[in-house]
Amino acid sequence: MGSKVWNYILGYVIINITGRSLERLVNQCVAEGIRIWNIKRTKPNALSAYLMCEDFYKLKPILKKNRCKVHILSKHGAPFLYTNNRTRVALLFGLIFLMAALFTASRFIWQIDIEGCVTIEPHEILYLLSEANIEKGKPKSTVSTFKVGDELRKRDSRIAWAGATFEGIRLVVKVVEANELHGSDDVQQPASVYATCDGVITKIVAMNGKPMVTIGQAVKTGDVLIEGTLINEGDKKLLVHAYGSVLARVLSREQFEFMPETDFIARSGNKHPSTKVNLFGFTLASGSDYAKSETEWHSIRELSGMFLPIVFEFGYDYELSDLTVQLPDDEAKAKAVEIATERMLSKTSKDATIVTKLTETEVKSDGTIVVTITLVLEKEIGIIKPIQSQEDAQGAE
Repeated sequence: MGSKVWNYILGYVIINITGRSLERLVNQCVAEGIRIWNIKRTKPNALSAYLMCEDFYKLKPILKKNRCKVHILSKHGAPFLYTNNRTRVALLFGLIFLMAALFTASRFIWQIDIEGCVTIEPHEILYLLSEANIEKGKPKSTVSTFKVGDELRKRDSRIAWAGATFEGIRLVVKVVEANELHGSDDVQQPASVYATCDGVITKIVAMNGKPMVTIGQAVKTGDVLIEGTLINEGDKKLLVHAYGSVLARVLSREQFEFMPETDFIARSGNKHPSTKVNLFGFTLASGSDYAKSETEWHSIRELSGMFLPIVFEFGYDYELSDLTVQLPDDEAKAKAVEIATERMLSKTSKDATIVTKLTETEVKSDGTIVVTITLVLEKEIGIIKPIQSQEDAQGAE
C-alpha cells in the first residue's frame, strides 16, 4: 500500500515497447536501477509495463542500444494533475474553495435534534438550550456536550437526565423526563430503582443513589439497579430518592399461528339486469337483489327530440361472495411472516431500539404455519419504587 501511494505521489506512466530484444532490454533496465514493473507480453515483439516518470529519460539510451521503440499509453499520479487540468484552473480553484468552505462549515452547529420528549415540547428544550447559549450557528468548540445535561436539568425540573452528542453538523440532545423515569412523583420519598424485566445492562447513569450493577451484567426482574439506601462511614443508613437511567438489552420472543388460507371477494356467477335513469343530474336506479354486488354498465340510450333530456343506462348486478383459497406454501409463509412482524412490532415499545431480529417458520402436520419472532431490544428497564419501611431498606442490602 505504501509503495502504491509513493508511486502515485512521484508519478508514473504506462508504456508500450516494441522491438526484438525485449528480454535483454528489461534486464538492462533492472541493472541500471530503472524502476519498471507490471511487465506483460502483449505481442511476440511488444510488451507493456509501468515506469516511474523520473526514469523515463534514463530508458532512451537502452532503447537506442537495443533498437526498440517506446510509446506512452497513459500518465498517472500527482505530477499530472495540474497538467491534465491546466485548462480548468477556475474549476480547480472552485473545488479548493468548496472543500475549504465545507471544512469550515463542519466546525459549526447547523441542526439541533431533540429525542425522548413525551410531555415536554421540543421547542421548550430548544429555548432552554438558547438560554445556555447553545444555538444553531455556534462553533462546536464552544459547546461542552457533557455539560449540556446539567444545564437542562438546572433550568427545568421536569428533566431527570439529558445528554448530548455531535453527529457531524448535528447536535443530538437526548432527554429522559422525570415522570417517565421515576415512577414516583414524590422526590422526597426514599426509593430505589428496580428492574422491570430480565436483561443485560448496556448503560447506567445514577443521578442519585448508588449504582448496584455494571455494564455487561445480567439482571432479573425485581433486581435493584440503583440503591436508595446509603451507608456512611459510621455504618449509619441514609435513605434517599434514587433515580437514573438504566438501559439493557432485553430478549423478546412471540409465536403466531396462521392457516395457509386467504379470504377475498369474487363474483359468484349470478347476475341480474339493472337499469339507471339520469334526469337533470338526478339518478334513479333499480335496487340490487343481492347482499353484496357490483354493477357493470354496458349500454347508454338517450331519448332525443323530447323536451326532457332523459338518459337510460343498462347493465347487470353481479353477486359477490366471500371465498377462501388455499395459498401456495411460499406465498402462505411470506404472508404469515408479514402479519406476524406487524403484530410483534405493534407490541414493542416505541422507545425501544431493535438490535437484532430473527424469524423462524414451521409448518405443522395440519398445515398450520407457526411463525416465531425473536427480538433483541435495547430499552429503559428501571422503575422507581418507594422504600416503605426500614425493614424494606434492610432487605434491599
